[in-house]
Amino acid sequence: MMGRCKLCGETKPLIDAHIVPRGFYPKLPSGEPHYLLTTDGKRPSRSWTGLYDKNLLCGDCDRTIGVFDQYASELLLPWPTRDALLRESDGLIAKGGDTHYAGYKLFPDVNKLQRFAASLIWRAANSGRKEFEIAPRNSFVRKAEMLLHTGDPGHYLGVFARRLDNRMLGRFVARPVHQEGDFGESFEFCMSGVMVSIMEDPPPGMSPIVLGTADEWWVKFEAFWGSLYELAMRDAQESAHKIPGRKAKNG
Repeated sequence: MMGRCKLCGETKPLIDAHIVPRGFYPKLPSGEPHYLLTTDGKRPSRSWTGLYDKNLLCGDCDRTIGVFDQYASELLLPWPTRDALLRESDGLIAKGGDTHYAGYKLFPDVNKLQRFAASLIWRAANSGRKEFEIAPRNSFVRKAEMLLHTGDPGHYLGVFARRLDNRMLGRFVARPVHQEGDFGESFEFCMSGVMVSIMEDPPPGMSPIVLGTADEWWVKFEAFWGSLYELAMRDAQESAHKIPGRKAKNG
């Protein structure tokens, strides 16, 4: 279908562009649908191919963004190796609680990950799919678009990452979550257990948790049980989607 690409502005054949990259959808048995979980109590959406927008991108722009998508999925999705886990001064693995580690280290290509984060914000803000609808400030969207086009570090965003501490229970994609904190608004994208939170500007004094503030990037673990995503999974379970591996706790 011919149309105007919302990224390059040219009239070209448009393609089925995924808002959350297809590589970030969990690998499920054949015939089983993906559930797009929601944390606002709405009924989860189902899809067998992932949710895409036919009126967003031309093939050239989608392939450009795809380079950042692929890099991010290859870096973020694998479970961390033992030698990447954060350690105490005595060399013992740091614990963030009774049952999960505090986090682990990555040594990323910052520019590719920044442009990946920018693409998530830009796609969700410009897509016509209500399932991923977000409403950032105009300055936030413009900054993300400039970063996508130029890769200029002057347009870097504030990007954090966390990971759910249970591989089995993290096999879902959730609608973006809007959050307000001490440093302003952010949008969190939870994809196959990896949570990427994105702010318009990097907050001060939080190295190396903020992407690009140090050579290494710390990714914290977060307990699934008691999180807002556990509640979203319960809602999905009530919509005939069972939690794999463990029955949800009562109360």
